[in-house]
Amino acid sequence: MRLETAQLIVRGVRGTDGETLHDIRQRVAAFQGSSVRTLAETLAMCAEMESVQPGARPGWHQFAIELHDGKIVGDIGVNFDGPGSRQVELGYSLHPDWWGRGITSEAIGTLLSWLFGERQVHRIVARTGDNNLRSCALLERLGFRREGVLIESWWEEDAQAWSDEAIYALLAREFAQRN
Repeated sequence: MRLETAQLIVRGVRGTDGETLHDIRQRVAAFQGSSVRTLAETLAMCAEMESVQPGARPGWHQFAIELHDGKIVGDIGVNFDGPGSRQVELGYSLHPDWWGRGITSEAIGTLLSWLFGERQVHRIVARTGDNNLRSCALLERLGFRREGVLIESWWEEDAQAWSDEAIYALLAREFAQRN
């Protein structure tokens, strides 16, 4: 799968993307005080993703966010493992040097069109740290509805503390009304 926009390409991750994605996630985690997979885990995940079609099996599938010059600046994960039929969960990370440029919004926007269109997804859920105001604002700009907050639901190993998660969701009909 390859989705192209004015600024970027959203495509399935490849085995060769592992080191770059690991570096990006480490940089994002440094800002958020969270932990990341080891390099070996990220390399293994990328190698596995390269051989699997998105949604061909339950679980997470990663998509690279690549600029037209070939530079990978982030990734989007889609969990095709429910809850229930035609529901997915979304996660994302973007290299901090590229924050505030509309890249994540553009990448997720094109992926939403694909998920609601070709994949006929009914509902997409996204979770973010309740204190991650930039991520909350991004989801709201994309049309996601804030459904609630899970109190102390995520253990941050690096910070040795519990954090709250904001839950957002978007239905196919809500997406269609906005577009």
